[in-house]
Amino acid sequence: MDTPTPSASDEHLARAMAADLIQACRTESTQNAIAEAMGIAPSTLSTMISKDLDRWCLFVVKLKKKVVPASARCYRPDKVQALLTLARAHLASIERPEQLLEAEPLQWE
Repeated sequence: MDTPTPSASDEHLARAMAADLIQACRTESTQNAIAEAMGIAPSTLSTMISKDLDRWCLFVVKLKKKVVPASARCYRPDKVQALLTLARAHLASIERPEQLLEAEPLQWE
């Protein structure tokens, strides 16, 4: 059975993800802490990173998932669009900077 070749864009995304993860655990103390939390030796973690990280990142890309910082938040596009619509409506009524400090209700057409 032939294994399908990943697309160049998938490989690019996987490499970028792997580079980001490697950068995040760049310091020895971080890598040691991760290894300890996983219950493995730091050398084992280092081997896993060098041998398997690219494949696991490609796995994540193929699942159409991504790795983001824990502090990142996701918002539904329709909610963001609603907020942008309200913001544009309010900003369209602003004629001078002082109005930004005044509490005026929105004027709907």
